[in-house]
Amino acid sequence: MEVKVGDGVESGFIIVGDNAGNLSKSQRFWRWFDNTYSSRSIKIRRIEEKWSWWRNKELIFALFYITYLDEEKKERSSVVFYRSDAIAVFLVLKDRYTKKKHVALVEQIRVPAGQQLLEIPAGSVEREDDFLQTAVREIKEEVTLEITSQDLKFMGQYFLSPGACNEKIILYYCELEFTGQEIESLQGRLAVFEGLGIRDAKTMLAYGLYLRQAFR
Repeated sequence: MEVKVGDGVESGFIIVGDNAGNLSKSQRFWRWFDNTYSSRSIKIRRIEEKWSWWRNKELIFALFYITYLDEEKKERSSVVFYRSDAIAVFLVLKDRYTKKKHVALVEQIRVPAGQQLLEIPAGSVEREDDFLQTAVREIKEEVTLEITSQDLKFMGQYFLSPGACNEKIILYYCELEFTGQEIESLQGRLAVFEGLGIRDAKTMLAYGLYLRQAFR
């Protein structure tokens, strides 16, 4: 099956393959395409079926084999790992009396990295543009704390691997005060950040952005 949008060599966009019909109905996919490739001639040659996941007719993640025209109008080939955007929260708990700060970190098994990594709480956005509620939900699931969307402060959105993946990560910070006893109840999820050997890019980026916000 083939779906084509636009006319001419520079504006034409073609989807080919068994999933072309499904792909053409995915609003999330078209939002990404319109924002990213409107000035390119893109052909999705193949969608790897084992790497495609759909929910309610929306594309959640997929592996595309594509061709496109570069700045010199030469055709190039590439692979794109398409996936939903994500949120991450730099969550700081400050002792109400001593003012000592702790950062909430989660230990995650990351198979591609071949190791366990300490990371800030994060998760994929399941409902379109529902970033704040996703952040609230992930904090409750991963840190067992109840926060509100008003507690979150926006720090920015970034591509962490733009050469291979379309995913953007939206970063927030949240700083809350607790008693020492309340902080003690979260033992095992909190740490003093420095000296932990963090290797996760979003966590380090969020830390730098938080420091910039804190010392304004």
